[in-house]
Amino acid sequence: MRWMLGAGVTLATLGMVLHTLPYLIRDQAVIWLRSQGVEQASLRAIDVNWWRGEILLRELKAHRQGHTPLDIGRLKVRFDYQALADRQLRIRVLQLEDVVSGYRLQGDQQWLGPLDLNRIAGAGNTEEAPAQSASSWTLGLDALALENIDWTLQLQNSQHIELD
Repeated sequence: MRWMLGAGVTLATLGMVLHTLPYLIRDQAVIWLRSQGVEQASLRAIDVNWWRGEILLRELKAHRQGHTPLDIGRLKVRFDYQALADRQLRIRVLQLEDVVSGYRLQGDQQWLGPLDLNRIAGAGNTEEAPAQSASSWTLGLDALALENIDWTLQLQNSQHIELD
């Protein structure tokens, strides 16, 4: 009897953790964006279907004065769980919709929308990272779907790409 009660409590706790994890990730993503200097950050929802291996991100918005925004209307990723046993991160479907953003190279500074990539990568860090061996994990992508993408690329000359 105690065993069944313990198993029930464990399953209930696991269910609560799996249910609340997307909410925690959503809130932490917004906090992280703001810590990177983004003035306005929001993320409407992260939906996870644990059985299908599917993650759906809806309406990510990151804005900073004087920079290209990072707006993603919908990002859907479906993973293959069976490939994990073979040390493969295999993405069955990657769908990206309603994106407005861009990349800007300004001197030594690199910007992805309002995000300073040098700051994220720790370019100011003078410590050398220890040498790492190559990973035996592989990455694969089966299907990519892009819809309504507005991307600005600013290198020496400015380029603008729109996909419908």
